[in-house]
Amino acid sequence: MLDMTFGDADSVAAKDRAAARRYRHAGTGLIVLAVVLPWFVRTVSGPYEAGRLLGETVGALLMLMLVAWLLTLKGSELAKGRARLAVGVLLCLMVIGSETQDRQKREEARRFLNDALALQAENKMVFEGIEKRFEALKLGQYTTPQALASSRSLAAGRAALAQFRALLQERQSSLQRYLVRYRAFLDGIPSGDFRRGAEASWAQSSEASKKLYADLDTAQFAVADAMDALFEWMQANNRKLSLNDGKLMFQTEAQRTAALSLAHRLDETVAHALQLEQAAEAAQVQAAARQQQVLKEAEAFLGR
Repeated sequence: MLDMTFGDADSVAAKDRAAARRYRHAGTGLIVLAVVLPWFVRTVSGPYEAGRLLGETVGALLMLMLVAWLLTLKGSELAKGRARLAVGVLLCLMVIGSETQDRQKREEARRFLNDALALQAENKMVFEGIEKRFEALKLGQYTTPQALASSRSLAAGRAALAQFRALLQERQSSLQRYLVRYRAFLDGIPSGDFRRGAEASWAQSSEASKKLYADLDTAQFAVADAMDALFEWMQANNRKLSLNDGKLMFQTEAQRTAALSLAHRLDETVAHALQLEQAAEAAQVQAAARQQQVLKEAEAFLGR
């Protein structure tokens, strides 16, 4: 009976040692898996995410190992093996949970990025449509000597000017609507890195756009006023003017001086407006290039 009792105890101890080894090996495997997982994430989401996740994993590992060591300091080998297995399981769950949460955030950020691009594309179409209607007016055709000597052409020119002013106001309203819509869109983005990046980019581009179009509006309204003043004077003095070999002829030097002054004012405002239009076109090219760069950086950050 005594021999059988000792034999049973040895058998139990051997089984415990074997179980402890299995627990330790399984726990070590899970810990290695949890540490290696960030390097797999690197191939999917980039080095930034890999480094961040690896840092979180190592920190959690040290914390869990300390807790397990303290709890099993005076425990058996079996208890220590089970503790290592528990550490491995918890660590894997933490890594998987963190990566799942981050993946959901990235997917949400991708949706917001696509919505932002769609909103910008819609605004671009609106402004391109307005620009085409500006070009279709061809205001220059109403400032030739032949047109200025014709009452019918002067009336048509003043009607075209009314459309020009209406388009300027439409562009102002379109810009304001876009700024309001995009501000509301930004307010709907959850806080985080993507929101901060979008806010910083928007703050710079929106202020530049508002100043650019404010200056352009002022210059182009000045063109409309100068052209309208010339048309009004020509209409009032139409019976005193004549055409000779394609040139306007005046009855007095005072008439000639007044007409030339109005024409000079128009030339100056047109030249200034053209400078601003060229600056606006250059700014749009630069903005498009910046947008492409920001888009590439966003795609790299989001792992698209």
